[in-house]
Amino acid sequence: MINLNETGEDISKTKIENDSGNISFILSDDMDFTTEEEKLVEEHSQVKICLSPKVLHSDHCIIIIHNLLDKLE
Repeated sequence: MINLNETGEDISKTKIENDSGNISFILSDDMDFTTEEEKLVEEHSQVKICLSPKVLHSDHCIIIIHNLLDKLE
């Protein structure tokens, strides 16, 4: 699982591999995760990445991730 987060590592500096063909991403809406939710996400995430230095809408993030996955194939 990959955590999409504004405080994550720049995606251009991160290598995403999908060897298993089973990859998932988690992102929040305009409300941040609670402390308990954040801890749970951190425990299960392989990496925390940021898609842009600007704040993006969740639906835009999904489009960017689909494009990234298309390029991995």
